[in-house]
Amino acid sequence: MRQPKIYDGGYGFRTDIGIDPVTGKRKQKRFGPFRTKGEAKKKRAGTMVEVTNGTFVNPTDMKLGEFLIKWLEHKRKNVSKGTMANYQLYVIKHLSIFIFIVTCLFQLFSLIH
Repeated sequence: MRQPKIYDGGYGFRTDIGIDPVTGKRKQKRFGPFRTKGEAKKKRAGTMVEVTNGTFVNPTDMKLGEFLIKWLEHKRKNVSKGTMANYQLYVIKHLSIFIFIVTCLFQLFSLIH
């Protein structure tokens, strides 16, 4: 694999993130900029492990609701039960309503234009 190179004022890299199921062509994603070459190498190594293990999720492929569920699952391991209860309440009570409103507005806007 190529070494990280300079992109937009910092180091970055491009790597394969899978195969497009429709076209059969490889998909690539660019990461960066990072302040140092070492940071870019570290991120590249972690990304390659995720791609190899099948756990890499391209952020543009994930919906907000899916992200929030994964975020809550991650937080459950790292915070107290009380903090977790507050996070869950906030996501369910406040963010889900916001997501619903934005979705409705988006659908309405799509119908108008």
